[in-house]
Amino acid sequence: MAAPAADLHPSRLALWLGWLCLVALFVWCWQVMNERTIWMFVQDAPKQAADIGGRMWPPRWSCLGELMVPLWDTLNMTTLGTLLGVILATVVLSEWVSAKVRSAII
Repeated sequence: MAAPAADLHPSRLALWLGWLCLVALFVWCWQVMNERTIWMFVQDAPKQAADIGGRMWPPRWSCLGELMVPLWDTLNMTTLGTLLGVILATVVLSEWVSAKVRSAII
């Protein structure tokens, strides 16, 4: 008995083929990841994280004076970067909106 025509629709076949390709890509990436992972680093990670966390807490407030200038520089860079991003986004958005308005008028 032949399959119904709806089951053989090209878009449905393309969807299944796309999913098959994604699963194949996932399996291949998983294999590459497992081949190249140095498992001793993974096993040692909790110990390393505990060591770093132990050295971070409690903070040494005596170093605060040395950190004020780099902290101020960091705040200045982030403020200027955010301002630059807002300006660029506004310019791009205004160009996009004006292009949409022009295309709607024409």
